[in-house]
Amino acid sequence: KLKGILGNQQIYPLIAGAAVGLARNMSVGKIVDSFEHHVAPRGRMNILQGINGSVIVDDTYNSSPIALQEGLTTLASLQVSGKRIAVLGDMMELGSFSPDEHRKAGIQAMQSCDVLVTVGPRAKRMSEKAVSFDSSDEAAEYLKGVVGTGDIVFIKGSQSIRMERISAALLEDPSKAGELLVRQEEEWLNKK
Repeated sequence: KLKGILGNQQIYPLIAGAAVGLARNMSVGKIVDSFEHHVAPRGRMNILQGINGSVIVDDTYNSSPIALQEGLTTLASLQVSGKRIAVLGDMMELGSFSPDEHRKAGIQAMQSCDVLVTVGPRAKRMSEKAVSFDSSDEAAEYLKGVVGTGDIVFIKGSQSIRMERISAALLEDPSKAGELLVRQEEEWLNKK
């Protein structure tokens, strides 16, 4: 049992850990029991309580085409009583592949969610049907008026887009941002 996280991609580091345990002659039972104490890194598909009875899937550590594809696949698989909202920021460092990768992500996003919100000039290319913003702060303000009971909000983007600011703004208890979210050190918080 893994607590507080989603996605098939979460299992791969645990499989590696189990292999190390077996190589060190640990019993399978002890290895499996240790999974109950696993704490996923912040910003990696963490399940957080959001405003207005929503749930945040915080995947704001960084983004790449494959990681985004996995996240959107997970979002599409979830049963929700409200809306599936994907909040996607630019994927950086893709070079000449950037336009095509953002377009492909947009196609998958539109099949995975009810509402697509994008942040940044690259992510804006994902879909003409998206609600697009230049900054994470603008997107956060918009989302505060949109997110409702039973909604699942999947948030992902490259670190320079500062998507963790959106997660912080949508937390049920914003005072817990420091313990729940990535980049909550004073240096990062003061960066524009």
